[in-house]
Amino acid sequence: MKFDQILEKGIYALEPTYMPSKGNVTKIIGADGSIYIDSRVVKTVLKSICKHYAVHIEHCREKYGKMINQRLSVPLPIHKDLLLIPVKVRKPMFANDGACGYINLHGIEVIQGKDENTVFVLKNGAEIECMHRLRTVYQHVNNARLIARQYSLFGDDQEGYDRVHEFYELYHTPATKGDIELLKKEVLELIAVLKKSLVKKGP
Repeated sequence: MKFDQILEKGIYALEPTYMPSKGNVTKIIGADGSIYIDSRVVKTVLKSICKHYAVHIEHCREKYGKMINQRLSVPLPIHKDLLLIPVKVRKPMFANDGACGYINLHGIEVIQGKDENTVFVLKNGAEIECMHRLRTVYQHVNNARLIARQYSLFGDDQEGYDRVHEFYELYHTPATKGDIELLKKEVLELIAVLKKSLVKKGP
């Protein structure tokens, strides 16, 4: 199956893996449970996904990294059904092989702790174990949920995004804290009140 067709069917995860005779490859887990092996490394596959959906990956990391006050492990909203959460899924054999895989937020069914690691159970029944504690994974998932809400709410409305981000900066409020959703709600309600006030006053 062609790569574009795999994307159109929907994907739930990208997982770096070693295969005999093929070396360092990427396992793509489809939304329907299908498994595809791409001979390219995860980093290259991710770039191809972003290219397919006309998303600039570095701009995406910068924009949403600022939103959650985080430079590394920034969730990537590719489109409305694909928001990829980066997680460490293996210890690479060589330095450049990469340890990071990506889980689609919209494909997660259950998150379970397993000793010092965490297991993602996907909606298609597939399981992916990552090398993070459960608490760390919850932080990553909460960041992804925040970004999903902002992505859905603002879309290309940069002004709307800036208003919320400026509020966080003004009060030095880390976007990864539990109260971030409440703060966002308060800002948006304030904006709505101001808009109504301006309409009532008229010219």
